Amino acid sequence: MTQSEKNQVSAGLLVFAAATEMLMREWLNMEHKCLVGENKMLFNGMVRGVKMARYYYEQFVDKVQVILVDEDGEANRADQMRMDAADLIRLYLTAANMYANGYPNKSILDALNKTIDKEENPKFPVSREYIDKFIVR
Repeated sequence: MTQSEKNQVSAGLLVFAAATEMLMREWLNMEHKCLVGENKMLFNGMVRGVKMARYYYEQFVDKVQVILVDEDGEANRADQMRMDAADLIRLYLTAANMYANGYPNKSILDALNKTIDKEENPKFPVSREYIDKFIVR
């Protein structure tokens, strides 16, 4: 793993934490149909768990944002982390729509890679080999 890949994984952790916090908040605000018996018990336990996880994710993300603001003297990087998290969610939801309309995930990823390949001098802070490490076999 290169230093650039390590940096991208670290940045990704922060962006995914912020995105997870946003999605947990949205999920907890959604209306849920009435459940009974064991399903209701399991669902209520899951809600408690998500609320607890969201609390810790929120604390972590807030702490990181304070550190970023302290380092920069302004909120630009912290704001960018939130925007990246929102973009990540939008990419995921758009890909979900594409998948629901018959586009296989591989086709979606291939289209994104072809977009990068069209660049005159593309930058690859993360190698495709490293990205492929996350293929479930």
